[in-house]
Amino acid sequence: MGVPAQARDFPNIHLPAPARGSAALRALAAHLPQLAAAYGKSTDELASIFLRDDTLWTDIHGRLFYGCEFGTPPVNASGAENTGAIAEAPLPYDQTFLLHSRPSATKVIYLDFDGQVTSGTAWNSNYNGGQDIVSAPFDLDGIPSSFNNAEMDAIQYIWQRVAEDYAPFDIDVTTQDPGVEGLQITSSSDVYYGMRVVISPTNWYKAAAGGVAFVGVFNNLSTNTNNSNYSPAWVFTKQLGPNNEKYMAEAVSHEVGHTLGLHHDGVIGGSAYYSGQGNWAPIMGVSYYKEVSQWSKGEYANANQTEDDLAVMQTYGISYRADDHGNTIGTATPLANPFVSQSGVIETRTDVDTFSFQTASGLIAFRVDPAPRGPNLDIYVRIYDGTGNLVASNEGAGLPATLIATVAPGTYYLEIGGGGSGDPLTTGYSDYASLGQYRITETVIGTYEKNPVATASASPTSGILPLAVNFSSAGSLDPESSIRSYYWTFGDGSNSTEPSPAHTYNTKGNYTATLVVTDNAGLRSSATVAMTVNEPIRLTLNTGGTGTTSTGGTAANVSSGYATATVDSGITPYGTAVFSLSQNGVVVSEAGVPASPPAQSARIFIDYRTGVPAGVGTLDIYTGFAIAQRGNASATITYTLRDRSGQTVATGHGNLAVGAHFAKFIHELRDVAPDFNLPASFPSATRFGSLEITSSQPVSVVALRLTTNQRGESLLTSTPIADLSASLTNSPVYFPQLADGGGAATTLILLNTSNGTEAGTLAIFDDHGTPLALRESGGTSGSAFPYSVPAGGAFVFQTDGSPAAARVGWVKLTPNSGNSAPVGAGVFSYSPAGILVTESGIPSAIPTTNARIYVDKSGGHDTGLAVANPGASVNSIVLQAFQNNGVTTAGNGQAVLNIASGGHAAKFVGEMIGGLPDGFTGVVRISSPSPFVALTLRSLSNSRGDFLLTTFPIADA
Repeated sequence: MGVPAQARDFPNIHLPAPARGSAALRALAAHLPQLAAAYGKSTDELASIFLRDDTLWTDIHGRLFYGCEFGTPPVNASGAENTGAIAEAPLPYDQTFLLHSRPSATKVIYLDFDGQVTSGTAWNSNYNGGQDIVSAPFDLDGIPSSFNNAEMDAIQYIWQRVAEDYAPFDIDVTTQDPGVEGLQITSSSDVYYGMRVVISPTNWYKAAAGGVAFVGVFNNLSTNTNNSNYSPAWVFTKQLGPNNEKYMAEAVSHEVGHTLGLHHDGVIGGSAYYSGQGNWAPIMGVSYYKEVSQWSKGEYANANQTEDDLAVMQTYGISYRADDHGNTIGTATPLANPFVSQSGVIETRTDVDTFSFQTASGLIAFRVDPAPRGPNLDIYVRIYDGTGNLVASNEGAGLPATLIATVAPGTYYLEIGGGGSGDPLTTGYSDYASLGQYRITETVIGTYEKNPVATASASPTSGILPLAVNFSSAGSLDPESSIRSYYWTFGDGSNSTEPSPAHTYNTKGNYTATLVVTDNAGLRSSATVAMTVNEPIRLTLNTGGTGTTSTGGTAANVSSGYATATVDSGITPYGTAVFSLSQNGVVVSEAGVPASPPAQSARIFIDYRTGVPAGVGTLDIYTGFAIAQRGNASATITYTLRDRSGQTVATGHGNLAVGAHFAKFIHELRDVAPDFNLPASFPSATRFGSLEITSSQPVSVVALRLTTNQRGESLLTSTPIADLSASLTNSPVYFPQLADGGGAATTLILLNTSNGTEAGTLAIFDDHGTPLALRESGGTSGSAFPYSVPAGGAFVFQTDGSPAAARVGWVKLTPNSGNSAPVGAGVFSYSPAGILVTESGIPSAIPTTNARIYVDKSGGHDTGLAVANPGASVNSIVLQAFQNNGVTTAGNGQAVLNIASGGHAAKFVGEMIGGLPDGFTGVVRISSPSPFVALTLRSLSNSRGDFLLTTFPIADA
């Protein structure tokens, strides 16, 4: 990730004009110590640089920049790289402005060839009277409005060269505009930023400069400024050849180097720009005329400074990329015989990349090529045997590197690294910055008798005893003949010679099942599967009581599965799970997940959107589901994705073994249904819909919604499913809680489970039973809203959350006459200060006169109740708290809520029943003479002070 955006302590300086040399020292005299410290220099060091290098300037506010005025490079300069005629571009021309060297990186160098209007920067105020600076597009043919093939060739080659210079780092060199947000630093926690380099024939700087750039601004975040105030860097193409591909690329890397804190490499008593020795020159000197240009730390004779380029740049926002291949025999990357094509990067001076291969006796040969344009890596190759003895090597300078040897049969190791050439003090260079890209392009490896490949899998791999497991050897193979035999040991003393046997574990424990396969040549290989068998967790619940159990949550990796409850005696209890997710030591999400009864036909709501603007950033919203199968035979499952209008978008098919389980988001469904093709436009165009799940066996389904908030945290909640086998009804649907305003918003989701349109009205009421007016997101204000859901479709209603203070109430859905009621669910969200901290599914409620809720006031939690009165008269609702045994009363007696007709109340239990201490867990019984609808609220104030809320249904008693 590199060093984050950095606030540096700059003095408050106001000069009448930019200055350099001794004039700059006089103008900055009072501020020089503080300014030098801001740039990581001593006062004497900075003064020395000003005096020896008159291309270093201070702007009117004391910020340093270089105007790189080393004259126009001569045509066919002595020692310049001989590239010959420009060859055909390396990539299709339609990719010219879509090039990325490392797309996953969060730091960017943007090569801007298509012209730029620069406004409001320090360049404007220093040199253009505050007016816009208009830079023309890169142009070779005098037609700046378009790019011909020769121009696109040059652009692609310049990109290749700059990408090679920065290849050791976790940074993306790109020709695709990343936008303002991809370049500009917005806060100290922002990790997505970079530097624009405008490559243009327009030289507004006027002097004979190849380029200009501010110093050390790549990750600048100072008072009232950020990196965009000192961006872009410029490369002036007419001063570079003109338009010499190598010169322009060298200038780009050089100017970006300045923005990463680097100064010029020169010689004592001579030029401020060292032009190199032999075939080598430093990038921060003048490297136009040498074949090899690298970063430097002043190892040549009479260097005027020994700045460690690679170390300095890492203090200004970038870092080395992760190592791509192991450095040792034990971590070697296997090469596949007999045809090898492998690429890599030497990232650091101490990095080597090691590859393993097997060969029969005879000739082996390798050719390793560096980057195709302007390589920095001087490659050496070595071959070692299995005990680490050197077999052959090519240590010589020159590119590419080749190695040929004759060896006995066995396993060998190819090592690739970066070397130096000659004496760094005279005509050579060290291995200090011999870094960059390579590719193994030509190989000759003798064939070798190969072992078979064993692949073992099991379903399930964990569960409660007795645990029935289906083992499989699918994927096992022999590259040269066939597998002769299979032998399984299950770790409990049992074995099998079947390729894919079934086995039942009857004793608790951790087991390793091992598969050994033997081929026709007698060679063997093995594979293992880890098995975990647990005893069931036993709970004894009193009538009206409660019990809980939990997982430790201490494992390093996430494990997913499911739980089943078997009743030994008594009636089936009500059950709910609560998922808790912590990131960086802070609980960021809790989700209530009610028990899921098996069904063969169900529908869930799909919300899949990315980059949704919200508050101070954007949200990514994903919908998925978990399925568990406890039937008697493998389940064949069909998945049908529809949009909001009920039109089919995609279908897929898959199987689920007995006892198996999976959890997938909609964009991952193809993992288990290979013929399911989610349209690429779904998250940007379709966005909403429903997924119908039809199974040949009863399966339990849970709908999952995950939102990545503005801080990159994962907020997980569950939403109810629609059982398509349930009888249709014309009865009202009730949502006992709605909140809008003060950072809160509510979304209601309706799914049509019939074959015809379902229409009706959503009516919203406040605590007193009075219609509650609010505004629909993107719509009008009102207290009643019509809905219409096409067959197989979905309907979404969302409050806009605009009121400054929160307003609460409830919702009654009334179908039109002759229409059946849709299945309803909701999502509550809370975003204080523009950051989403809570999302919670809201199930609809069925009227009842008796219910129970589980109460938890431990560990920072609290429990509340949202209740509404759908009746025509006042309803007196009685609440009574009990200990976990359901018998011993708790608190200071009963509480009575008198709720008006159509009224509502939402309170925490402690606000209704006094005397319940912190840490209390138990049950609250709810009863009334007339039906009510209710919802359990569970809250948590985390260690950061965020208010987290989850909901789940009441237990109808």
